[in-house]
Amino acid sequence: GIINSAIAGNDILAEYEGTTIIYNLSGQLETSFFVFENAPENVIVGSTFGDEVAINEVFPTEFALNQNYPNPFNPSTTITYSLAANGMVSLSVFNIAGQKVADLVDAELNAGTYSIFWDGRTENGQMVSNGVYFYKLSADGFSDVKKMIFLK
Repeated sequence: GIINSAIAGNDILAEYEGTTIIYNLSGQLETSFFVFENAPENVIVGSTFGDEVAINEVFPTEFALNQNYPNPFNPSTTITYSLAANGMVSLSVFNIAGQKVADLVDAELNAGTYSIFWDGRTENGQMVSNGVYFYKLSADGFSDVKKMIFLK
């Protein structure tokens, strides 16, 4: 997704996956629009009105925790989640007894859609055993839990 964007004079500078893209909007009197094509989850649309530049970033409108894929999994799985606002995010995996086995995310994140890969290992690097596990997302007052199954 888009990492950063800024207005510098009459230019919009946007960094997308390590590549800086500069849109020169100088001298345009009519409205112009542009969209980053390979960024479906975080699309920036910019418009100019005379010398004024407006940036609208389209992010998820609500928090969501999606079902992991594949499920059941062995040896790894991917968890996708959406954040409607910037803030502290926690994503952890628990066993059936409610004990935490792994912290996948514990960071300040910007609004957007994220995917995280879990290799089925505990915090100390051991593979989990067969069974049911739960993963919990907590962010900005939002909390949700989903179930996943590890099968050898």
